[in-house]
Formats: sequence, C-alpha cells, structure tokens
Amino acid sequence: MLRKASALLIAILFSALWTIGQSTFGDIVGVVKDPSQGAVPEAQVLLTRVEDKSQYPATTDADGAFHLVNLKPGHYDLAINASGFAEFKISSAQLDARQTLRFDVALKLASASQSIEVGGDSGPVINTENATIGDTKDFAQITNLPVNYRGATTSPLAMLATVPGAQQDANGNVSVGGGLPSQVQYSVDGSSTVNIRQNGALGNMNPSSELISEFKVTQFNNNAEFSQLGDVTISTKSGTDKFHGSAFEYFQNSAFDAAVWGSNINGSTLKPHKVFHTFGGSLGGPVLIPGMDRGKSKTFFFADYEGNRKRYSTPLFLFVPTVAMRSGDFSALTAPLTDPFTGKPYAGNKIPSGIQCANSQDCINSVATSLLNYIPAPNIPVSTANFGSQANYLQQTPTPSDTNGFDLRVDRTINSKQSVFVRWSWKRLNAQSLTDSYLNTLNSFLPPDHDTEHNNNLIVSHNYLITNNLVNEARFGVSLWKLQILFPIRGATAVSSLGLTGLDLTDHPHVGAFPIFNFSDDPGNYSPIGRDKDGTTKSQTVQFADNLTWIKGRHTMKFGVDTRRVAYVDLESFGGADDFGAFTFDQSIFTGNAFANLLLGLPTKTYIAQSGPDVHAHTIQTGVYGQDEFRLNNRLTLSFGMRWQALPPFVSPLTNLTAFD
Repeated sequence: MLRKASALLIAILFSALWTIGQSTFGDIVGVVKDPSQGAVPEAQVLLTRVEDKSQYPATTDADGAFHLVNLKPGHYDLAINASGFAEFKISSAQLDARQTLRFDVALKLASASQSIEVGGDSGPVINTENATIGDTKDFAQITNLPVNYRGATTSPLAMLATVPGAQQDANGNVSVGGGLPSQVQYSVDGSSTVNIRQNGALGNMNPSSELISEFKVTQFNNNAEFSQLGDVTISTKSGTDKFHGSAFEYFQNSAFDAAVWGSNINGSTLKPHKVFHTFGGSLGGPVLIPGMDRGKSKTFFFADYEGNRKRYSTPLFLFVPTVAMRSGDFSALTAPLTDPFTGKPYAGNKIPSGIQCANSQDCINSVATSLLNYIPAPNIPVSTANFGSQANYLQQTPTPSDTNGFDLRVDRTINSKQSVFVRWSWKRLNAQSLTDSYLNTLNSFLPPDHDTEHNNNLIVSHNYLITNNLVNEARFGVSLWKLQILFPIRGATAVSSLGLTGLDLTDHPHVGAFPIFNFSDDPGNYSPIGRDKDGTTKSQTVQFADNLTWIKGRHTMKFGVDTRRVAYVDLESFGGADDFGAFTFDQSIFTGNAFANLLLGLPTKTYIAQSGPDVHAHTIQTGVYGQDEFRLNNRLTLSFGMRWQALPPFVSPLTNLTAFD
C-alpha cells in the first residue's frame, strides 16, 4: 500500500512541474476523544470562517484525527458533533498565515440540550506542530505598535524592527536569524516582492497597512516548501459579509518640532521646513451578483487608498573655499603655497591670474573658473556650534515627495469545492532627491534628482478541494518595479560648459550627469561636487504556483514546483561619473593644497570609464519540492522533505554579459 502511495506521489509531483510553492494558507488539525481518552471516529467536524461564512466539513478517521488544509488566514468557528456526545464548539479561533493550528478535543457524554463552547483565545499559542521559529504581527499590532513607518514612508516593512532575530545594517539590508540579506525571501499573498538586482525587499511593493491582515517572519527549520533561512510573508485581508471602512490622517509640521540640537546659525537655531501628511481610507464588504447569488453573497471585496504628501527641506552643512581663495589668494594660510612649475613658493601665497600670468599653465585654469559657477561662496561663519563641524555654508534644498497607492482584493466562493481571490496593488512615488551613490553622501551644490518609482503587484489564487483528502492551490503572480531617476543637467552639456575635452560621450549623449571633482583632502574637508549617471532600473518577477496536499492515513503530503521568470534592468556603471570623468585633488603633491591644485587643473587621479548600454538580463528559476508530515501518534509527528532548485545564470538579449572564473 505504501509503495502504491509513493508511486502516486511521484506521478503527481511530475505532473505539477510548471507550478510553484510558497503558499500563505494555514491548516487546522486535531484529535477527538471521548471522556476515557479513546478515539472518536466518524465525528462530524464543521469549520466556518467568521469573515465570509465559508464552511469546510470534515470527518474524523479511525484514530479520531481530522486535518483541514489550505485555509485562508482569519478567524474560524469549529463545531464537532458525534452520536452520544455533547456538541463541542470553539468560537473565533485565529489562524495565522502558514500556521498549523491544533485543537485536541475531549467530548463529554450527551445530556439534554447540552453543548460545550470554548472561546478561540483558549487555543494554543505555542507552535507544537513543527520546529519552525516565527514571529507574527496582526493588523492591530501593526497599526498600534510604536513604529512610525507612516512618519517616513508608506512601507510596513519597518515592522521588521520589532522582530526578534531581525537586524538592519546602515544600507537598509535586513538579516534574519544571523543569515545574509540574500537568504531572506519577501512575498505578499505568496507573490514575490524581492528586488531581483539587489536581493533585498521592494519596500514600496507592499500594500497599505489597511489591507494587511498579518505580518509574519519565519527563521530556522523552514520546511522543504520554504527552504530559505528567513522568510517575510505579508497576508492581506479579504472582505467580510458586513461592510466595514476606515479613514485616517497623520500630520507632522515643523511648528511642532524642537530646534535641531547643536545648530547655531547667525545666532538662531535651525528648524528645517517640514509639512507632512499621510492620509487614506478603506472599505470592504459583500457583493451580490444578480443571477449568480441567490440571496447569499459569495463575493467579497476590500479596497483602500493611501496617500502621502511631504514638503521638506534638507539642510546641508558644507565647507567651501573662501571668496579670496576662489580668486587664487591663499594669503590667509600659514603654510606656503608651492609653485609646482618652479618649485618655489608663490609670492604672497597668491596664484596669478589674468594679465599676471607669465605662463598659461601657471595660472587659474579655465575649467576651474567654470566650475566655481556651481560652487557657492560661504554664507555662514565658521563655528564649532554647527554640529561641531567647520561648515561655512548652509544649503537648504526643498526635497518634496508625493505617494499614491491603491489596493483592491476580490474573493469569490465558486462552489463548495472551489474558491478564488484576486488582488492588485498599485503605488507610485514622485520625489526630489539629493542622494549620490558614488560619493556616498547627499549631492552638494547641484540641483536635486527627480525620481519616479512605479510599483505593480498582481496575485490570482485558486483553491480546489478535489476530494476530502486531496486539495490543490494554484497561484499566478506578477511584480513589476521601475525607478526612473532624472538629473536635470545633461552630462554632455556639463562637460561642454566646463570646457573639458577628450571625453567620448557618444554612448550617452543625453544622460544626466556631472563630472566629479573631489578636493576634500584639505583641512576643513571641502565638500566635493559631482553626480553619477541617471537612468532607469527595473525588477520584474512573473511566477506561476501550485501546491498539492494529499492526506493519506497518518500522512499529510505536500508537493509542488516554484517557477519564476525574473528579469532586471540596471545602469552599467563602473564608478565615479563613468564616461563623464572623476577628478581627485590631494594636498600632498604639487602646490601642497588640494583646492589650489584644482585651480591649476592638476588632479592627483583622473578616472574615466567607457560604459556601454545599460544591463538587461533575465532567467527562469525553478524549485521542486516534496514533503511529508507523518503523525506517528497523537504526541509525535515526523516532518521530512526534499527540495531541488535550478538557478541558471542570467542571460541578456544584448549579448553583453560575461563572467570570469
């Protein structure tokens, strides 16, 4: 018999090769016993989901056991009836995503009009069904815990800060259970939200917290279906048989803020301008379809909108050359300024300019003169009160941002054996940014970028009770992310206006960029200027999923395949401003002063990279798994399984990718 079961398992496994795992459904299991602890076979079990009144019947086996699988997260009423025994009820028991919830029931002998009812809160709170370690936050915790994610973004991933074993580094990468960030998977309703290029999370791909039913993080001892070390799963709400709605507004204003500690600008403390609104609402309920629903709704919806308006100024304390130094006058410095062409000190520590130049090389360079049009003169006195720095220039750049997001989920019970749900999430962010990745700092002096981020996530799930012991779940998901960064100065225009020559810009004639000039080596740490290339990056995942669960005696077997077409588009960048050049000036050579070297056009290092077209790459990833939970007895369950992954290298239609081993 076991040999036949194994053969059937293998046959079903290979018939599902174009499907995918990663379910967010849960299970409810239990054993029904009589007062003497004997098994009660043929007891009738009826499970009812509180939110939409969908029902799931079952019958206990010869050992008195029952197992209900592929259940949506939510609250359930459990009723158990057996001949000669009082009815047993459990009300509003909460089932989390990917949870196996156990209820071992001891029936009592029947008496006139007798029933036993237990509140759902008395259910087990410790995971006794497997060795997986996890942490779950429900909607109330997400919205009430002191995590001010709505005060910064609209992404609920900030909840990771409340999870034991989760740590975040300075770059925002998250480690779970001590593993690498690349060992963590992210999904919403089973649809992957991983950034294909960066291996992290697409933070804004997640829906509004109004739609989130549960936020779950698992680490260690994941089964074959969830093979990675860490997994972050978000499950969304479905509509209910009653209408429910919400509305919210979060408001911040600099008028309510304290002054920035340590700031003293011309005798006044600093309070950057800030006006910040996060607002939105939700509505969910039943939908009665004429001609299909006979007085009882089988379709439910949940929709929400969340918007964010941020009006903010980013203060930058910078250090710039003085007005005298800009004209070549370094007489305020005690250290002598050396003429690199004669080896002698400049007279009066002044670099000649104009008619004073006896040698065209030994005077202020025309490129430096043009660059100074972008570098301002000091506007505040040098003071250690400015955060303890030698800042002499305060720049306050407006960096506004707007966010709009919509989510819609529709659930439909087709019949007693089939149900389906569809969810679509859309979010767009428009912002101005000063971030420069190469300099690893905020972009000084130059105008901000205009950034537009697009997020689209679609999931379709179909659940089919083939027989009482065979259940199939199929899912199709799409995640599309795009970030467009537009720098308002064209790199070719900047090169031309500065007077730089010898740069080949034919591959990127219209890209926004600015050559990088770094002369921060002097005392005081002058602020560099420059901007690497702008452009568009993308991350795309298309997946098709199926999980088949087969209950055979004491065995609960599950298997499926994870198939994804993943693709990304990224800027081809080798560092600096690539084709547009990066120039570094040091004080240990030439004149003995980094800024003076810049004025003379004498860089210590010049970096230019001839970059080609942006990277376009894709591949198809597949993972096949099979697992079994073997109930040896009512106190001991053996879990085992196997997973095979195929992760081929990325390929490009541009045929410009290669690797060296």
